Amino acid sequence: MFKSWKIGRIAGIDVYLHSTFLLLLAFTALSGLAYRDPLLQLLNLGLPLMLFSIVVLHELGHALAARHYGVGTREITLYPIGGVARLQSTHFTPEEEMAVSAAGPAVNFALAGAAWGLAPILATTPLMAFLISQFLLYNLGLALFNLVPAFPMDGGRILRAFLSRRQGHVRATLTAASWGQRFAWVFGLVGLITASLNLVLLGLFVWLAAGAERSQVSRRWYF
Repeated sequence: MFKSWKIGRIAGIDVYLHSTFLLLLAFTALSGLAYRDPLLQLLNLGLPLMLFSIVVLHELGHALAARHYGVGTREITLYPIGGVARLQSTHFTPEEEMAVSAAGPAVNFALAGAAWGLAPILATTPLMAFLISQFLLYNLGLALFNLVPAFPMDGGRILRAFLSRRQGHVRATLTAASWGQRFAWVFGLVGLITASLNLVLLGLFVWLAAGAERSQVSRRWYF
C-alpha cells in the first residue's frame, strides 16, 4: 500500500523517503497557512526538513560505524517517526554493537557542539540565531531521546550489548526488549496526553519491534 522513493545516495548508501512522510509534509504545509507572514510559513515547512536532514546524518553515523566493522548498509529510509538504517547483518560482538549503536547519537552531539561553537560567528541576524538554536536543540534532543534504553532504539541496543557481556545475547535481548515494551507504554501515554501522533506511533513501533525480537529469540532459546 505504501511505497518508498529513492531521493539520493550518500557515501554509497541509497536514501529513501517513505510515502507516509509526504503526509506529514502536507499536514505541516496546511497548518502553516494559518500564518499570514510568508517567512513564518516557510519556517513552518523548513524546520521539519531540517530535522529529518539531521536524522539522515544520525543514520549515516550508524551505517559508517557498521561499515568500519565490515557490515554494509542496504538503505536508509525516512519515516514520519524517524529514520531506519537497514544493515546487511546484525552479527556484532557486544563491543561492536555498542559502538555502532552509539555512533548515531555521537554524530548529533558533534553537530550540536559545532553549532554551539560557530553560533557567535554565524548568528549575525535574529533569523540565523533562531535557525542555529533550533539546529542545536534538534541534535541534542535527538541524541538524548535515542539514548533512552528502549529496545530497538539506540539506548536499548547499547543496553543489550552491555548485558550481553554477562548474560549472553539471548537473555540480554529478552531483558532489553522487556524494557523497550515498558517504554513503549510511556511513549504512547505521553503521546495521548500531549496529542502527539508521532509519540503514539513511536510507542507502537517500539512495542511491535521489541515484541518481534523477543519472540524470535524466545523461539531460538526454547526450541
